[in-house]
Order: sequence, then C-alpha cells, then structure tokens
Amino acid sequence: MASKQSNASDKTFGRSSANKVVQDAEKTTRLINSALRKSEGLGDKSLGELWGYFKALLRMVEASIRRRYVGASWQSLALAVGALIYFVNPLDFIPDIAFLGGLIDDVTILAYVIRWIKGDIDRFLQWEQQLVALPAPESAD
Repeated sequence: MASKQSNASDKTFGRSSANKVVQDAEKTTRLINSALRKSEGLGDKSLGELWGYFKALLRMVEASIRRRYVGASWQSLALAVGALIYFVNPLDFIPDIAFLGGLIDDVTILAYVIRWIKGDIDRFLQWEQQLVALPAPESAD
C-alpha cells in the first residue's frame, strides 16, 4: 500500500517539476541549453531521425514558452519538458557516470516522448516551414 502512495507522489513531483519549468521562460531556456550541451557529442549519426525530432522538440518548447508558437498542447509541452529534465539530470534511473548505459535510458525516454507527441512536433515543423515561406515585410520608407 505504501508503495502505491509513494509512486503517486513521485508522479506528482515529476509533473509539478515539469509544470514549474514550463511556466518559467528562463528556467526553460536554461533547460534547453543544458540539453543542447549534453547532446553535442551524440549528433545525427548516432541518433538518426531522432536527432532531427530532438532538435525540433527543443525549438517547439522554446517557441511555445516565448509565446511565438501556440499550437502545442499543454500536455505535450509538459511531457517534453519532463523528458528534457530527465535527459539533463545526471542522477536518473541509470546514472550518467556509466557513460553509455547512462545515455541509453535518457535517449529511450526522449524517443518515447518524441513518438508520443510526434503529431505536435510535426505541426510545429509545418508552422516553421510556413514562417520560412512568408515574404519579408516591406520597409516603411
């Protein structure tokens, strides 16, 4: 019985941590920068398609927090931020001290969340493409 209660409080703690970060643009920016630093050694060769979605996820979270993009659901943002918190935290299920083993669980969590919210990421990518396709504003001269 106690384990169920502990499990519920762990879920609440994780959810509340992600919500606090989502609501604070500076914390979110620091989290994104930490995730970028940690992922520098991984690159697109080792992660394949996941690498592109990971980078898109980072941009989607940043644009959403800055209120430039409003198409992502609150649940998707909370899941994305929760996965990023897990990714940058060196003391997770398999500590990052065990280099490859420590990254495997991090990448697995990211892959799972990316797959879960792929529709929101794809819509964000379409939104980015539309921004690129917009003509530049004319000067007021």
